[in-house]
Amino acid sequence: MFVNIINLCVKKRLVIAGLISLLSLIGFNNLWYPKGIELTFNYQSSRHVDFQVFYASGDDNWSNINSVTQKLDRKKQRAKFFLPTNRVDRIRFSPQNCPTAFNIANIELFNGKDVHKLEMQCENFLTHKIDKFEFVSPAYIRISSKYKVPYVIYKLPLNIETENIRNFSLLNFLLTLCIPFYLVYVISDMNLLKNNQVNTTVSGSRMDNLEFLRIVFTFGVMYAHIAGGLFGMFSAGAQGVEFFFMLSGYLLAYTYKPETSIVNKALRNWIRFTPVVIFSCLCCCGGWKSFYGLFMLQNTGLAFDDLPNRPSWYIAVLFWCSLFYLSLMKCVSGTKRLFIISCIVFVSYLLIVQSGGDRINTILMYIPRGMIRGVASMGAGILLANLFVRVNDGGCNKKPRMLICTAIEVLILSYVIASFFTSEYYIQKYWILKPISHAILLALFIKKEGMISRLLESPVITHISKYCLSVYLMHVALFSNNFWQQEDSVLSIVVAIVLSCIMGVITYYFVEIPGARYLGLFVRKALK
Repeated sequence: MFVNIINLCVKKRLVIAGLISLLSLIGFNNLWYPKGIELTFNYQSSRHVDFQVFYASGDDNWSNINSVTQKLDRKKQRAKFFLPTNRVDRIRFSPQNCPTAFNIANIELFNGKDVHKLEMQCENFLTHKIDKFEFVSPAYIRISSKYKVPYVIYKLPLNIETENIRNFSLLNFLLTLCIPFYLVYVISDMNLLKNNQVNTTVSGSRMDNLEFLRIVFTFGVMYAHIAGGLFGMFSAGAQGVEFFFMLSGYLLAYTYKPETSIVNKALRNWIRFTPVVIFSCLCCCGGWKSFYGLFMLQNTGLAFDDLPNRPSWYIAVLFWCSLFYLSLMKCVSGTKRLFIISCIVFVSYLLIVQSGGDRINTILMYIPRGMIRGVASMGAGILLANLFVRVNDGGCNKKPRMLICTAIEVLILSYVIASFFTSEYYIQKYWILKPISHAILLALFIKKEGMISRLLESPVITHISKYCLSVYLMHVALFSNNFWQQEDSVLSIVVAIVLSCIMGVITYYFVEIPGARYLGLFVRKALK
């Protein structure tokens, strides 16, 4: 009887999914029809501005801050923002593409009962990256900046609570309706959940110990962002992205075949990355901007803004750099190819070191540093693939050489892990040491002549590493929408990392795998 009930549910899964979606609309109506506070102000601008309002409730730290963004037309001169929150304590304004002059006046907050006017005085504000900040009157300020993202913070506690203002959100309505429907449909697809195994071999050679490094650097990036959210200090673990690029470059060159189609490569990567990128952005309260991830343009210089899930910049850069180097390998062969890639890597690292290692600002006025970082490290990985050949017999058996390689593995791995707990400020001066250490570590694990690289040759590691992409993309969602509001402590970091891993595993099974499958079926049907 139980089996018959399950079979009936599977056959009627569309009806059941629809009923659960309707129930979710009723049970979670505050998601798509939330209470909030209205923010209005007058403005004058010489051109259109993407204006971002940050609002905080409780302690003024990163985990308690939300934001809404709206494009302000230079002709309207009156802006209205809806802040979906029960209380506002602090306000921060950020004209993201600030023109030479941007004026703000008559800032008001309406909670459904009273209108609260913000009386502005010099001591009430803190400015950042602003060339000129002028008080014309208590209700009128003038901003001028050459930077892309200046901001102004209203520092006094406001303590304004909402009364009866609500605002219908079409996107949240659709998400509240569609996500339960999708989840029920996926869970009932038993064949999908059974046939989601990942191939752990590449060209007949085990890659398990390299997957261990992927896990290590994923935790490094997570720690950097989570520690930054709780303590306000980003660690050098964020530079683990360099290793991801390097490993991708190595695998691209190691598995390269001349008959590989650039179009097929692009489609495979797009189908694999798009569902989880969009879902992670939605979990970061990204709204319609989440779907900008369809174009894979974030941080390439072709898209003005980041996606709501900022770590996804790595996916877009990886997507285009992979196609660039694949095209180069198809067009040029032999020593000419290595010479061209070597020159590209050297010049790219030179530009990064001389201009700073962040990803947001640009090099030579137009090229994002993040794109240059991807080109440099992927190229370094390709060079490693040509310098070293993967050993299949378990490495060298000569004891002196094995001991030396083991000692170097311990030293480099210790340096890499220790850098996770070092402020990025102190690492920035010697930024080039990070990719150098990554390259040495990758080379040691490729050759597999030390004890550590040989002991880590286990299929269990590859099984764990398949969750890395989803964990990497989902860990920032933990801080969105006030979901994580813990005290600054080591225990908070540990709990946040554990929760991020759980979210990543769930996302892998219910979004990354089924999303890629359904999107792949759709693309194949569309191309026929």
